[in-house]
Amino acid sequence: MNLSELYRLRPLLLATMLLILGPCTLFAQRKINLTKFETPSARLVFLDPGTSYLVPHTVRAFENALAFHQQFWNYDPSEKTNILFNDFTDVGNGGTMVIPWNYLKIAVAPFDYTYSVVLPL
Repeated sequence: MNLSELYRLRPLLLATMLLILGPCTLFAQRKINLTKFETPSARLVFLDPGTSYLVPHTVRAFENALAFHQQFWNYDPSEKTNILFNDFTDVGNGGTMVIPWNYLKIAVAPFDYTYSVVLPL
């Protein structure tokens, strides 16, 4: 086979590989079990049932903070705020996104204080 014949076979080989290997990726997918807790002003979504004990405290803290900001700033949200609990990382952190959606992302993991402790000499 010369080089021009290989170039002509390339689309056929690519299509064959996609037909053979494409369905194999479906076995790697698993059904994601999302749990949702809603209030009139918030929608909290989490994956791990082990974090469900944090839901009442988080919603209560959010509702208290929202009530304060509504009164202090005269803020009226146009939609529910989405709160995502995740345990994807080994370090706890959080972030917000307000444009174009009201969205909070909270990583529910312990903080890593291993290297932040400095002992006096």
